[in-house]
Amino acid sequence: MQLASLRLYFFWTTLGLLALQAAISCGQPPSPAPAGAPAATGTVSGEDVLARGPLHEAFAAPVNLSGAVPPIVPKRPPAPIGEAPSDYRPETQGAVWIPGYWDWDDQRGDFIWISGIWRNPPPGRQWVTGYWIQAAGGFQRTPGFWAPADTDTVQYFPQPPVPPEEGPATAAPSADAFWSPGCYVWQGTQFVWTSGFWTAGQPGWVWTPRCYSWTPRRYVLVSGYWDYTLDQRGLAFAPVAFSPVVYSRPGFVYTPTVVIDPGIFTFYLFARPAWCHYYFGDYFAEKFDRLGFFPWYRVARGAFCYDPLFAYDRWFYAVRDPHWIENLDRWHSYYRAHPEARPPHDLAQQAKIAALHTARADRRYLTIAQPISKVVHSPDFPVRVTRLSAAERATALNAVHSHREFQTQRSRVETTTVRTPGPGKATQPRSPHVIADARTTPHAGHDAAHFSLGERPGYTPPPPKKELQVHKEPAKAPHPEIRKPEPHPQLVPRHPPAPNPAPAVHERPEHNPPPAQHGEREKKPG
Repeated sequence: MQLASLRLYFFWTTLGLLALQAAISCGQPPSPAPAGAPAATGTVSGEDVLARGPLHEAFAAPVNLSGAVPPIVPKRPPAPIGEAPSDYRPETQGAVWIPGYWDWDDQRGDFIWISGIWRNPPPGRQWVTGYWIQAAGGFQRTPGFWAPADTDTVQYFPQPPVPPEEGPATAAPSADAFWSPGCYVWQGTQFVWTSGFWTAGQPGWVWTPRCYSWTPRRYVLVSGYWDYTLDQRGLAFAPVAFSPVVYSRPGFVYTPTVVIDPGIFTFYLFARPAWCHYYFGDYFAEKFDRLGFFPWYRVARGAFCYDPLFAYDRWFYAVRDPHWIENLDRWHSYYRAHPEARPPHDLAQQAKIAALHTARADRRYLTIAQPISKVVHSPDFPVRVTRLSAAERATALNAVHSHREFQTQRSRVETTTVRTPGPGKATQPRSPHVIADARTTPHAGHDAAHFSLGERPGYTPPPPKKELQVHKEPAKAPHPEIRKPEPHPQLVPRHPPAPNPAPAVHERPEHNPPPAQHGEREKKPG
């Protein structure tokens, strides 16, 4: 095998190779810390950089199909902090800086800062920033969403009924098909259900189906769209727990410096549909089940939620690695049964694990977040980065200011009392980021008058008929030739094999059969 292939395979399967020797023997004492091991973590007093927490909703978010109203938290969120873009950006042209926001942390009983991101916007989309409002009994966050870039008029609808289906009623017509869920559409004076459908997958493209997004005014129907795979979306940065003393200082500005590895965090990824967020890191304890956390590969089992990342990976691995879900599930069971083996909660704890637990089989997968300065020239990091120029920094800072203004204007529009029972329209302020190149738009012929009511691109449902079954597929994803340049050849998010049984049975997960043995190594998609 050539050196490049060996390097790629090692990156995704380091833990699997080591597991054959170590098998995460957590009952053994850890190796002593190296003499003079540095304690620096890249943080400063009052800034706790976290290795777990919510993923920025503009980077990736599960789709809540039930139109659930966001939860209410007991505290008022602080004012948004001053935030500057990171010193590095993705090499891809067109990546935009989307600022961070406050989100509620159940464990702390307080807010943490979800750092801003560099994002390659989905073709033909603009980001509509979310915001906090005061509600009965506390405060509530209106989620953001990716709206069509060719419209600034938003149509609002009453609350849609709860979807009658949780998944496909029929088997996939082929191994190359994936399921897109159904949705209610407003026709005349009522909602009418349009069923989901099977459609062919598009390598390198993740389908996000249409869904309703809650606002204080009513609901917005967001049409479906194609998005990039995680390794092509840009750079996501670690959340931070700030002391009020820090962010309340006059002139305080935070610059994210710790990046999340998109090739690793899916190993510890959870979905929380009611909060419209993915979470990465240690949420393995049973108490998180009661708080509405689901392993990302289980969320579609009855939460009225569609997981775009899982739908893509399930389609992708259907013929490449049919045991990948079983593999993830065994690791999940192992971490749940072994709290001492779970991933770190912050950068300081991560640094200690790296120094002390040099023999742990999963050590490579415990480095979820790391300073971006360390990945600039790393051949293993799946996103190539380049230093931000002065002109690009000025543009990004202007965008931050525009986002804040947009946020205020959107809040003003959507908190206006609505008295009419049917749908209504409102003109939204223009998002700071719009991709104007029509050639990259997956949905040719999109209705620019308002957010489309069509079931899928280019299609408007006929009058409802009970016997009508529509199976028209989404428009094809953009041709690879007109995609943004890929930082690397598309990487396969390999996860390590599940822990193997060991002689010390009492230290191993109960009822954990050995993982299926594969005759050959995973290949890059061709």
